[in-house]
Amino acid sequence: MKLTGVFIFLALLTVQAQILRDAAGDAIGLELGTLSRSVLDDQSPQNFKDGSRYALFRIDLEQGKVAELRVISDFDAYSTLYSPSLELLQTNDEADDTDGDESNYESVIVSEASESGTYLLVVSGYYATSVGSFEASAKDIAVVDDSVVTLPSSLNGVLNANDESNDDGRFYDTFTLELTRPASVTLTMHSDVIDSYLKLMDSSGTPINENDDKVFVDDPATSDVDESSDYSLDAELELDLEAGSYQLQALSYSTGFYQLFVQGEGGEAAPPAPTRPSKPEAKPGN
Repeated sequence: MKLTGVFIFLALLTVQAQILRDAAGDAIGLELGTLSRSVLDDQSPQNFKDGSRYALFRIDLEQGKVAELRVISDFDAYSTLYSPSLELLQTNDEADDTDGDESNYESVIVSEASESGTYLLVVSGYYATSVGSFEASAKDIAVVDDSVVTLPSSLNGVLNANDESNDDGRFYDTFTLELTRPASVTLTMHSDVIDSYLKLMDSSGTPINENDDKVFVDDPATSDVDESSDYSLDAELELDLEAGSYQLQALSYSTGFYQLFVQGEGGEAAPPAPTRPSKPEAKPGN
């Protein structure tokens, strides 16, 4: 029975891949810097995995280009990105329903093009009954691989397979942090797709501090964290530093887009709300 289930699952994936190939020619064109308004209803095509309705978009990207693909909808939207060879690259389901307002559903994918060609974005409902209007947009994201950062500042970065890696196998970007005066500094590495890791060293490379998981503190007054506390994909360091030059590394075992924020006294750059782990039951793609 287990083998039969595996064969059925593989057969469904094959069918879905063929559907994407057949439908690619009719996909809606989406260019960087534009948005497209559309709708999912009972006339939209269905996938062969769970029957959810979907719409297909094509985006032409050059190698090395980093694009943000954002879907804003009035239903629980689920986005899936495929490479020009129809390799599954990334999925996202970040419905913002924490305040009970289901009109704030939003799904975002930020991805670096590993090759030039036509990428396919599948926008579907999280459930078979998820239908409604939505808008899909695409925009170019400027990224920095190495730079001098000061207080305050923020930047976008991408870890990829061509970056250097340490002895633990983590890919990393290295930045120079320059402080002209002593300061209480908060360093945050934020990502929705990779498990962030931050490491701070002095100018000679001697480690000062490092962090893997920023936690959601249960009691801010005491900083207590119990076993039920959630961890995020973010990494964060809070330090009192003297004036001088420091080496700051943004690391992860996987590759993908991240943001780096340097805050302190009088700083204006602020990180977004912490990213909670994706739903355990999230679908692997369409």
